[in-house]
Amino acid sequence: PKPTTDVEAYTAYLKGRHFWQRRTRHGLEQAIEAFEQAIARDPRFAKAYSGLADAYSVMANLGYGAADTALRHAQSAAEQAVALDPDLAEAHASLGLSNLQFRNDTEAAERHFLRALELNPSYASAHQWYSGVMYVRNRMDEALHHARKTAELDPRTPIVLVNVGNLLLERGAYEEAKRYFERAIESEPSFEGAYADLAKTQAILWDWHGAQRTLREAIASNPDNASALAAQAILCLILGKGEEAAQSMQRAKSLGPTQFNVREPLARYHRYLGETDEAVAIYLEAAAEQPENPMWQMLIAFALLEGRRLEAAEHVLAEMDPALPQVFPRLRPYITYAQAILDALRGARDEALRQVREVVAGDEFLEKMSALMLVHALLGEMDTAFAYLDQAVAVHDPWLPQITIDPLATPLRSDPRYDRVLAVLGLAQSD
Repeated sequence: PKPTTDVEAYTAYLKGRHFWQRRTRHGLEQAIEAFEQAIARDPRFAKAYSGLADAYSVMANLGYGAADTALRHAQSAAEQAVALDPDLAEAHASLGLSNLQFRNDTEAAERHFLRALELNPSYASAHQWYSGVMYVRNRMDEALHHARKTAELDPRTPIVLVNVGNLLLERGAYEEAKRYFERAIESEPSFEGAYADLAKTQAILWDWHGAQRTLREAIASNPDNASALAAQAILCLILGKGEEAAQSMQRAKSLGPTQFNVREPLARYHRYLGETDEAVAIYLEAAAEQPENPMWQMLIAFALLEGRRLEAAEHVLAEMDPALPQVFPRLRPYITYAQAILDALRGARDEALRQVREVVAGDEFLEKMSALMLVHALLGEMDTAFAYLDQAVAVHDPWLPQITIDPLATPLRSDPRYDRVLAVLGLAQSD
């Protein structure tokens, strides 16, 4: 079928795609309005349904409003797009994305993404979202390949550049990741999430002044940048600025309580302060809204472990679907690592070491030295723990920025060697 013969419908569709590319709350609201105008003008305009589905999917992904409602709208619009034009690449990509987010059906998502790429090998969004499926399945080379391909096809859309940056972070390519986040900000200074990602990378590189500057500039240009405020709160905790951290997090919470890049840092903020119940409550709320996302259950287990709620943590781990490591291979090492922490806290040395060695044997887990260090520290084997901590410092282990605030690192802090490590990292002893 032809896209549409109605000029006003097509104009509204183009406006919708323009607003959608910005990935801001207001932009997505404008996109939905424009796509609905296009559909009202031509109810058989498949591309407009595809655009509407994508706008709702991104709304849900970024936490702008109720995720379950947005994802139902996305699924319905994507199915309508495919029904109207089965040979439209955009329609299959939209249905793939909604299957991935709404149903957690990676097989159906992959099938639709591959069909979209077969119909249009140059459709950037199909490459971008297919990269996400490859990431979940722990096929990291393919994930990065398709993310880079997206950036080649669409070099100025900020979320595209941020996605490449985050995959590079997962590979330990911190300097290259930093350049992609900087490009995203240059491309669209109003894209909120890129600042937090850049600051996170700067922290991994121990560039504390750079991280603070990035977040200050983000908030100065947009005082309502909730993700930058949440990131600033975590950074202030790391740097021992508790009062400033509380103010930043309160402001972030008031602006975007359901946004992923506020909700997850808010829960971590409570974890770092030892407020386990508050953290778990946030994760439970998120899990109720997104029951298809197993990440929340995994985060609940770690929060409980940090709070030394061992029986509760064991229950959460036991309740996890045994098929999860097969469906979501990226989760496998984290489930095993959580079990290693649990065993270490219980003093089950042999089992804890067996589990953590299994974790670090794989390529997908980047925090290898810090994982070994924490398990040995929790077992009370401080000489071995600090030997691994030295190795973590040597490789810029991405866990290291948490060293002053992670409850699992408490055994380190009474050891005189701890201050030496902080000096190397450029961090002062927290109060």
